[in-house]
Amino acid sequence: VLVEGAGTAAPTITKVESQVTVLENSYLDVKYRLTFIEVDARDKISDMGPLDPGHQIVEAHIEYDGQKKTVQMVSLGGDHYRVEFGMNTRAGQTYTVHVHYKVNRPLDVTTSDGQDFRVLAWAPIQWTLSIGEQIVTFILPIELPAEVTKPEQVTDQLVDKTGIAVDDKVVSSFDRWIYYPTPDETTGKNWLSVYISKRNVPPKYHFMPKLYIPGRYFSAPSTPTPAPG
Repeated sequence: VLVEGAGTAAPTITKVESQVTVLENSYLDVKYRLTFIEVDARDKISDMGPLDPGHQIVEAHIEYDGQKKTVQMVSLGGDHYRVEFGMNTRAGQTYTVHVHYKVNRPLDVTTSDGQDFRVLAWAPIQWTLSIGEQIVTFILPIELPAEVTKPEQVTDQLVDKTGIAVDDKVVSSFDRWIYYPTPDETTGKNWLSVYISKRNVPPKYHFMPKLYIPGRYFSAPSTPTPAPG
């Protein structure tokens, strides 16, 4: 809820970006970024959520005009929060609220043709306002060959070899669904990643990409390190 009572006009949500890193224990590391253009003035988001069950907040801040300021995440229960800015926004300014959190529970497991899969079905927060563009990126614990460093090198054949499975209907429900490599400065490895986006998302839209990751990737000796940002 970004509207604070009848006298406060709603801002324009231009972009929502979620970076979801899948760790080797199938826990998640999530960086959620909500960008809006202010049309009024407010000192908080009265209700943000729900975040994933079993989550733990790592850090939260607001960015504006080249500045970065810590915000207070006040629990409302039920994985919802009031986000207190500690300042008043100004009309015409662009603001980005960044919330970094971990999900300390494993992904669900399913079996197909005798093979175990982890189910990655992740949905960002639904808002009562429309969103200019909603983006979710998944960084998967699937190592790509060292020479694969550019998106165009991640071919359909290479993706097929990894054994991940997706439903074509799910893919076609988004404007873009692109596989690409994410370089990991910590390990020097390149991890298979997915860029998923949809423009002009209506209010309360159920944006949930889903894919199935073979269970064998969750016993790997190394795991993706969440990218900075």
